[in-house]
This record gives sequence, C-alpha cells and structure tokens, in this order.
Amino acid sequence: MARSAYGMCFPAFLRKPRRWRNIKHSSKPSKTWGHSMRSISLIFLAFISTMFMGSSASASDMEKVMQLWCSQVGTWTGMIDITATDGKTRRDELVTIHDCTEAASFHVVRERFGSGPSTVKVTFIDKATQNFHTEYFVNGKSSPYEFSFVSVEATDETHWKTVIESTPGSEKYEGRPAILRYIRVRNGDTIESWKDVQFEDGEMKFEPRSKIVQTLRR
Repeated sequence: MARSAYGMCFPAFLRKPRRWRNIKHSSKPSKTWGHSMRSISLIFLAFISTMFMGSSASASDMEKVMQLWCSQVGTWTGMIDITATDGKTRRDELVTIHDCTEAASFHVVRERFGSGPSTVKVTFIDKATQNFHTEYFVNGKSSPYEFSFVSVEATDETHWKTVIESTPGSEKYEGRPAILRYIRVRNGDTIESWKDVQFEDGEMKFEPRSKIVQTLRR
C-alpha cells in the first residue's frame, strides 16, 4: 500500500505508474489529481463495503419474506385464473390454508383447486444455498423447488409485496427451460398473486400464466 500526500493509503493499482516519476512536476499535487484520487478512493471503499454487506442484507430480506408469508396464517378463499399456451383462460375455485412453525422457520400451505386434488407446500430458507426451498406434495409424490429472492416491500404485516424467482436452469415449464416468477401482494384481508414465466429459449420476457385473488375467511 502507498500513502498519498493526503495521508490516504491506496492499493498498488491506484498508484501513479513508474514512468510518471521521471516527469518534472510541481511538488504539490494538482487539485485535479487530488480530487480524482479522492473520488476513486470513495468508489473503492464503497465497492468493498458492498461486498461484505451483501450477504447479510440478503439473509435479512429473506427472513423478512418468511415473516410476511407467515402473517397469512388462516384460511383464504377465492378464484384462480390459469392461462394456457394458446392464451385461453380457465377459472377455478381455490381454498388455501396457511400455517407456520415458530420463528417463521417453515411456511406450510395446503391448497384445494375446485374439485381437484389437494396439494401441500412446505417452504424454508436453505442456509447452504441462500435460496428458498419448497417441497411440493401432490398425489402421494413430492417435488423439490428452489427460488431466489428478488424483492420485498412492506408497510406492516397486512400491506406488503414479495417477489421470488426460480433459480436459472432449475425449472421447466410446458417442457421448455424457463424461469418462473411469483409475485404476491397483500392489502389487508385481500391477497393477489401472479405466476409469470420467462422461457429461456424464447424472447426472454415474462408472460402471465396464473392470477389468484383471495380474501381471508373470518
């Protein structure tokens, strides 16, 4: 590390090149040089801070998502609109029961789509991958899914928005590699959620596949 005329230390890649040392110049660094070096130093320090703070912020955001999902504990009723590949939409009744373990460690969702089979989803934070891991149970079979955090916004436990996505390369939809995006918005006793799909072998834009609107049963 080298020390500048301002008493600041800089790594080797920020020092003046050796060839500059033989050039005659004033003993005082120019204002332009000093300003530039101070700017570079601030950018460098901000970059280093971001590197060390990124993981903890992500973990905090993921825990916040789990807490908000667990604020849905209870029974929700409403409808789901499912959009097929040809653009046609069918509507079905959907009853959802949310439950959680202590400290919002596991989010358990039981769903019944009209007269169809019931499903169970158990979601938790996978500490090893720093992703949301979901085990999906239907017809006596289970399937694992991985989702990454995208964003979370909240004013309180009954007014918020969360967005997650399937991890790249982990999902297929309609037989094609895809990224699934799930958006959930709570406004008091009403929940709206969307599932969008982005085909990795297509135009790389999200297309709607389902929308759910439910209210909390009191």
